[in-house]
Amino acid sequence: MAYATLTDLARFGLPSTALTGVSSAAQTDALEAASDVADSYLRARLAVPLTSWGTDLTLQVCVLAAEIILSTRGLDPSRANGDVILTRADRARAWLKLVAEGKVSVTGGVTTPAPGVYARAATAPTTRSNGERGW
Repeated sequence: MAYATLTDLARFGLPSTALTGVSSAAQTDALEAASDVADSYLRARLAVPLTSWGTDLTLQVCVLAAEIILSTRGLDPSRANGDVILTRADRARAWLKLVAEGKVSVTGGVTTPAPGVYARAATAPTTRSNGERGW
């Protein structure tokens, strides 16, 4: 499930002129991949996929999707603002890392941490004893 739409990609990721010649399917695939990357960070603190989220997460996903799209088209960081694309993507990953560390939160997102490694399932067996044995 993508955290951004094609319209969001044109608003926050790349101008529509840069998306000319990139099929809607390729754009959707990039948004899905970027959302999966976001989930890999969010999973540390939240139950994913999120059922609600704010523009902050949508923006980060669009930035990562823009990097994916341009990388598959031969992005050259030394030409035509290529370094800006990579810098924005690095900042998006840094923001996601802060979310994973619990230092920032996703606006409107689920704030209940996912069960940890040591979480006990409701169906886990219990142990009982019949008093002290005197050892």
